[in-house]
Amino acid sequence: LEALMMASEGPDAAGRPTADTGGTQAALASLAALQHARFGTGAEARLCAALRIRAQSTAAELDELDRQRRRDAHALDALARLAADGLPSSAFDAALAVYARGAFEQMGRMEGVIFPAARRYLLDADWNELDAPPVSGAAATPPGADEPDDA
Repeated sequence: LEALMMASEGPDAAGRPTADTGGTQAALASLAALQHARFGTGAEARLCAALRIRAQSTAAELDELDRQRRRDAHALDALARLAADGLPSSAFDAALAVYARGAFEQMGRMEGVIFPAARRYLLDADWNELDAPPVSGAAATPPGADEPDDA
């Protein structure tokens, strides 16, 4: 986020543009890859899948977290389109502020709701399974869940 904020600041004191479109696109791609790793096959995705099975009372929070992830993925796409149009721009700055606010909302929900619920509802066996390294390239399968025959 810091690299993106600096890219949108405009020319430096000598009048040279500070925006590096390639660097901005790389930073956006890095954020998208991080989000995919965290929520696609990462430990947080596996934790949320396990919690969804063990604690039905967290379903609404997990659904909201999924909604926030989709919103943030759309925000990243919008940032990439705006960056391609050139920087600096007030539209990019506004979209970046929306994305950052959403990212901090997600972190707050994870730290304030999901992690405490996981500590409360997950069993030792769940934690042991979560501690095991995931199969490379595998999607998050909830602990104790049977995979479909065509998986």
